[in-house]
Amino acid sequence: MLNKLTHTTNIYNANQVIVNHNYELTLKDITDIKELFNFLFEANFPRLKELAKEEAEKNLEKFYSKLVSQLKNTDLRAIHLAFSDPDMQYVLSEAIKIASRQNSSGLRQILAHILIKRIKNQYIDTYKLLLNESVKTISKLTQNQLKLLTLIFLLNNYLHWQEPFSSWPKLNQYLNIHVKPFIDFNDNAMDFLHIKYCGCVSSVGGFFGAGDFSDVLKFKHASLFEGLDSKPDESSDKDNLIINNLDLGKKLISLTPTLWNLHLTSIGIIIAISYYEIIVQNLEQLNIDSYLEQMIAS
Repeated sequence: MLNKLTHTTNIYNANQVIVNHNYELTLKDITDIKELFNFLFEANFPRLKELAKEEAEKNLEKFYSKLVSQLKNTDLRAIHLAFSDPDMQYVLSEAIKIASRQNSSGLRQILAHILIKRIKNQYIDTYKLLLNESVKTISKLTQNQLKLLTLIFLLNNYLHWQEPFSSWPKLNQYLNIHVKPFIDFNDNAMDFLHIKYCGCVSSVGGFFGAGDFSDVLKFKHASLFEGLDSKPDESSDKDNLIINNLDLGKKLISLTPTLWNLHLTSIGIIIAISYYEIIVQNLEQLNIDSYLEQMIAS
């Protein structure tokens, strides 16, 4: 159990101006972070009209409840160390501003999820920076755009990174468990433009120059197409194999070519992974930690 610790921190107000406060953080229980929430809220919303402030306070309470529910299995000392860090308080301040402005359960959930990651990763500088930027970016994205980012991650980045699939049934299982929840995104040009504007993707000819889903598979999972290279109608045969062996095959080969020409940025990867982890939290998840460790180390 931790007692009261007095320390000087840098709190950022709504105009990004640093204000020095002697703030006394009490953390005998996880719910004591509510005091810090209220402190940062008042610093960020000092001039709101009463009605708007009431709505913002309701949104903040919902966000606080969501975060605390996810923090219950986190070590109390780690929480205290994290929230005593000025950089973490800045990130929390940003999250509070975002969550207080919008009454969105989906937004609150992913903000809380990213903050938990930030608390647990206090000592990896690159990862900290990516999580910080993800908090500021997430409010600019719709649910459909989150699906789109996650789909690009699962079909390009992760599918390229993991060990080759040795059989169609194993690939079919991967797609049904991990890709299916995101395959129903609404395909429109504006969303593709917007995720690029937000810095989540770049157009560099795709992750490895793929033109469609069969190119993705052939690049890393070529054994699935053994014997087709010498045939004149190879492209048609590949599509037939995909349709006949994969439940999502017809949908995958009909996806817009734009999707295969986009490369996720580091921020796009962090946001896609966070959304994926929320949606498939009750299912068998991918080996995301190993993927991130390798990406950050490389």
